[in-house]
Amino acid sequence: MKKPLKKLILQLHLWIGLLTGLVVFIEGVTGAIYVFSGEITEWVDADKHRIPGEPGVAYMPASELQALAQEAIEEKDASLLRFFITNDPKSSIAFTFRKLNPDALFYNSYMETYKTVFLNPYTGEVLQVENTKWAFFNVIMWLHMTLLLNYSLGGTIVAWGVLGFVLLIVSGLILWWPNNKTVRKKRLTFLWKPEFGWKRKNFDLHVVLGFYIIALALIISISGLFYSFHFVSDSLRWIANGGQTIKRPFPTTAEVIPNSDMQPIDIAFQASLLKTPNADSYVVKLPRKPEFSYVVRAYMSKDVYYHRVVHYYDGQTGGLLQTDTREDLTNGEHYSNMNYDIHVGSIGGLPTKILAFLACLIIASLPVTGFLIWRNKSYKI
Repeated sequence: MKKPLKKLILQLHLWIGLLTGLVVFIEGVTGAIYVFSGEITEWVDADKHRIPGEPGVAYMPASELQALAQEAIEEKDASLLRFFITNDPKSSIAFTFRKLNPDALFYNSYMETYKTVFLNPYTGEVLQVENTKWAFFNVIMWLHMTLLLNYSLGGTIVAWGVLGFVLLIVSGLILWWPNNKTVRKKRLTFLWKPEFGWKRKNFDLHVVLGFYIIALALIISISGLFYSFHFVSDSLRWIANGGQTIKRPFPTTAEVIPNSDMQPIDIAFQASLLKTPNADSYVVKLPRKPEFSYVVRAYMSKDVYYHRVVHYYDGQTGGLLQTDTREDLTNGEHYSNMNYDIHVGSIGGLPTKILAFLACLIIASLPVTGFLIWRNKSYKI
């Protein structure tokens, strides 16, 4: 590559790095912390929400448990977002309520209410009311997604910051690749001598670690951009579908429910327990509007989210609209389900989680070493 063009790429690399460095640093640190959030939470809260098992005793109706949970919080205007329960007979059931103020700038005011009520599903006894708004891993997650700003502004800043980081990866590879093969080999390892100062060592940390992290950094970044830009998510689905855009029709006619006094939420939850009795856990998402449906996700494994069966129920009657298993999905839809596990590193179990953790730490270090290179003008092309 001609030197003038490489100088231009270097300037772009430097200025994009300065503009996005703080965002990339925060994303890397919070990403590393969040990788093992599930394991840490499970260990810390192992006995926190355990109850005596009630073999042979059915759960109370979900609608009654919902009412008891609503009574347990002071903010009566907070809406039920979802409820969660594992398939363990000694597990509590958790109802999450939330109220947002979309006009607020910072997370503290934007998230007016975010609470989780844990109950005994057999008796309705309230076990704990958790202020999820300030739970450690929840704060880390919102810092990662929004920089603790409101979702619209913070999410946009994060999205463009990560997109800038992708450009840094590409331009960094171009700058890393020297014309001289001897120099190229030197940039693959740390060849530090006693007389080398900290500037040289800092430069090598940026260049060598940056090179080896390229593939993982791109995977983590692009899977994160999947949630931010439609052109990214649509493109990845298109690729997974073999260059096709496939949209499955969603049924509008629900299964007819015989005369029943049961609430739609009770019908939906009980039907899901019967249809997927071997699931590890269940999450029931309530319809945000009357014309929307209840969505019940039956997670078949506690280790990954993509291994799941999803049931859709009519929001007015509770009648079944559709059930999606792995076999029902297009390749694009299956990739969509896998994207979260790819992003957090859980897709391959512990080995990929460790890789994601280390990758996030190195990603967080790159803005720091890059800033020091710029500050001390210790870079070469």
